[in-house]
Amino acid sequence: MTKYFCKKMHFFLKKVYFWAKMGSWAAICDRNFGGIVPKFIFGQGGVRRYNSVAKCEGEARISSLMTKYFEKKMRKKCFFCYFCVIFAKKAVPLHHFCLFMQRTEEEIELIRLRARLTKRFHKACADYGLIADGDHILVGVSGGKDSLALVEFLGKRAQVYVPRFKVTAVYVRLKERSYQSDIAYLQRFCAGARVPFIVRDTEIGAEEKKDPCFLCSWYRRKALFDVAQELGCNKIALGHHKDDIVETLLMNLIFQGSIGTIPPLLQMEKMPIQMIRPLCLLEERDIARYAQLSGYEKQLKACPFEKESSRTQMKNLVSQLEQLNPNVRDSIWGAMENIKSDYLPKRK
Repeated sequence: MTKYFCKKMHFFLKKVYFWAKMGSWAAICDRNFGGIVPKFIFGQGGVRRYNSVAKCEGEARISSLMTKYFEKKMRKKCFFCYFCVIFAKKAVPLHHFCLFMQRTEEEIELIRLRARLTKRFHKACADYGLIADGDHILVGVSGGKDSLALVEFLGKRAQVYVPRFKVTAVYVRLKERSYQSDIAYLQRFCAGARVPFIVRDTEIGAEEKKDPCFLCSWYRRKALFDVAQELGCNKIALGHHKDDIVETLLMNLIFQGSIGTIPPLLQMEKMPIQMIRPLCLLEERDIARYAQLSGYEKQLKACPFEKESSRTQMKNLVSQLEQLNPNVRDSIWGAMENIKSDYLPKRK
């Protein structure tokens, strides 16, 4: 198909050259100047007059008529030929157009998926006011697909003129945990997104009797706050997506007996820092597919408690609910924004 298309393109380009050559050396007669029939030849040197009766106005009119004539002739003779002229004027190389026609199904899927995720990312930032002019955002990078996608989207958004904000990525390394990421790959990835990257080491200490997930989250969050204050960041961005928010709501509802979750925007009470989650409208399966198509590298060692947590049970619960309603995540998200307190029990 590509060879056939290229062959046809070269054929039509030859026809474009022919009509352009005919247009530069054409003879035309005008019979509307008071019965006078002046003849003109249009060339590179301008208009040569064969009849001295013709005036400047006639020359200008005939030049305009000739231009319209050959434009109409080109359209009528071959529409695709006219398209080739426009294509050439845009200075688009032919091989670039052929490469576009040779895209694979995965490349097309990646382009469409990136457009959909970017649209939802911008919608989340606009609907919940996550980014403002003059912000300095600190991104917590763990090496997983969520944090890498967050760095990529924020890095691209920071290159837009309005609003103007800065982004810095930090990787918190815990000595007591066996999971780790490739630091060199994270540096290259952040450099490609034009985001500065730093590494901060921390340790948990002697509090090993508590829940390991709680300790890991607590000390990693504490390190993020310390780095944010050192760099003067007013916002910390985390890679929680829609599935995380829905699962947290179900965990609080089932285990804590409360209705609450992690909000897209949270103002800290004890410090002038806001927690933002720009991926709140993105689903985990879309991010996973995007990471696979984009070639994200996985962590060197995953968390040993990843498959034994309550969040894994909530993932299974959401999967079961999805069999009843394929849009269960959107329904739960809509329920969080549509709480009817008048129809809930109240104590006197």
